[in-house]
Amino acid sequence: MPPPPDSTVGVGLPSNNFPDAFAEGLLAPNAAPVGANDWNCKPDEAHPQPVVLVHGTGENSYNNWSGVSPILKDEGYRVIALNYGKVTRRARTLISGPFSRRGQA
Repeated sequence: MPPPPDSTVGVGLPSNNFPDAFAEGLLAPNAAPVGANDWNCKPDEAHPQPVVLVHGTGENSYNNWSGVSPILKDEGYRVIALNYGKVTRRARTLISGPFSRRGQA
């Protein structure tokens, strides 16, 4: 099954804490968390339905779900973590945003 065209791209580094995942998510805002979006995963009888993880509007799937996604995958669930919104623009705003107004007093 091919990935949706506007979803995550690649997989981020393993992370189990939000501050590290948030920082990594700024550098790679379209990365999936480890354990998510394995399009070759076959559901089994114990877990026939996927777990779909939906992040908040100010973040992305990597920084919200890096802690829980690998755990769910290890438990046998098919994990889907989508990205939506203007993740890349938000990341640039957070990096260069209102706190780095060059030339302003």
